[in-house]
Amino acid sequence: MRETIRIYGRAEGHDLSERSEEAAGFVTSSIMRALDIAVADEHVTEVVIRFDSLGGVLTGIPDLANAIRAAGGRKAVTGFVVRHCCSAAYFLASQCQQIICVPHGLVGSVGVVREPDGHFGAGSYYVAAGRLKAAGRARIQLPANEEAAMQASVDREYGRFVSAVAAGRGVSRAEVLHGYGEGAAVDAGTAMRAGMVDRIASTLDPVEISASMAKRYARLREQSAATWRH
Repeated sequence: MRETIRIYGRAEGHDLSERSEEAAGFVTSSIMRALDIAVADEHVTEVVIRFDSLGGVLTGIPDLANAIRAAGGRKAVTGFVVRHCCSAAYFLASQCQQIICVPHGLVGSVGVVREPDGHFGAGSYYVAAGRLKAAGRARIQLPANEEAAMQASVDREYGRFVSAVAAGRGVSRAEVLHGYGEGAAVDAGTAMRAGMVDRIASTLDPVEISASMAKRYARLREQSAATWRH
């Protein structure tokens, strides 16, 4: 039996207490619970995680990514991109045993942007990691000491992001750094050529995802990537 979990909208943090009143995205604790239930259900043989998210805050994302990766040891876990799968959402999708993307989908945006409290929008203070993560966005320089501290923190988060994607996709960090969009979102065709997704398809209905295929993906990735820590 196939169980579907939906990751839609902006990543808003770990739990409901971290969301603003106008938030309409997802929290990682809710997705974690749904995943735990699916994995524990003996009737579920395949978990499909449907993605339509441009990303959001990274709070809780590494833990949920670990849970998705671990779930792949017990069930076939497929990420299905129905429109967007960017930034924090791609962090999660990269831990699925395979990623299927619709022809018009956008994936990637592997990078981190951080803004000090109270500074948002065009012309804001911010720091970024990932060469194209904030390309074309107006920026006001931060004071040197403040910028250096923020940049170091963002670089650490970016390093964990890159390591997680590399481990999940079974590639080197260098391939992620230089071949996965360098911080930009890319179209489905580009993503397929780069190895960021495994298949382009408009629907999951004709796709047969066997246990042997799931084990093959898991085995290849375990052989080619070291365990990553946060």
